[in-house]
Amino acid sequence: MVEADTCKPSGKLRGKKPPPGQCDSNCCVEGKFYTTYKCFTACVEPYKRKIDN
Repeated sequence: MVEADTCKPSGKLRGKKPPPGQCDSNCCVEGKFYTTYKCFTACVEPYKRKIDN
């Protein structure tokens, strides 16, 4: 079983005006604060590696 990443808010980032011609519907608004996230991948389970001699 594989679990999804777990993400938690980690801070804020201030939006900047994009260069001319590089903006689409997903642009940041200049001066608006956006939440940043730190994500962690969950381990499925600890395991030991068996070495055959």
